[in-house]
Amino acid sequence: MQWDTEKYTKHSQMQFKIGNLAIDKLNPKPGENILDLGCGIGNLTTKIAQLVENGKVTAIDIDDKMIASVKQLIKEKRIDNINVLRCSGTEISYKHTFDAVFSNIVIHWIRDLNLLFKKLHSALIESGRLTIASLYTDPNNPLEIEPKENQLTKISHIELNFLKDFIKDGHYKDILTLQEFQEYQPKVNKEIVYKTYTVDEIRDIIENAGFNNIDIETRQFEISFNDLELFLDYRSSNLWIYFLAYFPEDKRPAVISKLKHLIRDKWYEIPEEKKEFPVKEKWPVIFISAKK
Repeated sequence: MQWDTEKYTKHSQMQFKIGNLAIDKLNPKPGENILDLGCGIGNLTTKIAQLVENGKVTAIDIDDKMIASVKQLIKEKRIDNINVLRCSGTEISYKHTFDAVFSNIVIHWIRDLNLLFKKLHSALIESGRLTIASLYTDPNNPLEIEPKENQLTKISHIELNFLKDFIKDGHYKDILTLQEFQEYQPKVNKEIVYKTYTVDEIRDIIENAGFNNIDIETRQFEISFNDLELFLDYRSSNLWIYFLAYFPEDKRPAVISKLKHLIRDKWYEIPEEKKEFPVKEKWPVIFISAKK
């Protein structure tokens, strides 16, 4: 899975907004040693580094382009207390090292959360703390692939259907052959997922890892788009990344173009009075705080 850092930077205002709220909850203090799990482009990492002053931040991410982006930002801001490593949270082997672990809109990309939180627990000093913001499954707002009776059609109904059936229906076959597609599949990183959990599931995972004093807050955020093309470009910068990982990197721009074309054409078939506009996307976000 590879991110387009330029596109992500353009469309990551919501992540940055949520991340700043999470940093307030983290409350970094001068001299602290903090692990930033899934540092992304580094805008939150550098803020934490400035807040810990003479402390240190270890920033990890699995994406080469994100790592390059963080290193460039560190150089531009002349920050010297950040160590950047390319690795997954489930690969770390730190013991009693960090005062705190921070992560923002990341853990839904990680397959084995049980292993992750055990690793994070081991990485913290005694009485160390955990502050994480993530998407979660809100039972009151389930994902829908079809509009309910008397409900306006949402762009997400169309998008999710095409994402679900794109491969099965062979929409990629004017981009690469079936053989080329099949030959690429062993190269797909199966450790990458896009999976959210309920509040109870997340609490159980954290408790089982050994954390206590668990505090959970849920909030709903929303983004509106008055322009369909802007929405599609935005979606290709985040949610589609998992889907695009099934295709060779040099084919992904064509896959994005094809997917946009399919969604756009279907959207324009729907009468104006029967579709939701402006286009809206809801973000159910969970803020997790816990102690070792």
